[in-house]
Amino acid sequence: MRASWVFALFILLWATAVCARDVDPYKILDVSRRANDGEIKRAYRKLSLRYHPDKQQGKSAEDVERAQDRFVKIQKAYEVLSDAEKRRNYDMTG
Repeated sequence: MRASWVFALFILLWATAVCARDVDPYKILDVSRRANDGEIKRAYRKLSLRYHPDKQQGKSAEDVERAQDRFVKIQKAYEVLSDAEKRRNYDMTG
């Protein structure tokens, strides 16, 4: 019983790490790992204005949907990188 629980936990952690590689908040915001809070905030504001759903008027439905998905990713990336503890945890675990 214990071995299966440990194996399940290992699989969960491995899957989380694999998914996290595809969604690197540093890549999403296009900042370096050494970026300070000001650089992160500037990148977030620039990208969130560019991909904000209200700024997508007159574009095709497919483009609007892609922009909304990108906007959500930008929001989540900023949430991780703007909080010192969440950023530290992300940097340590990836």
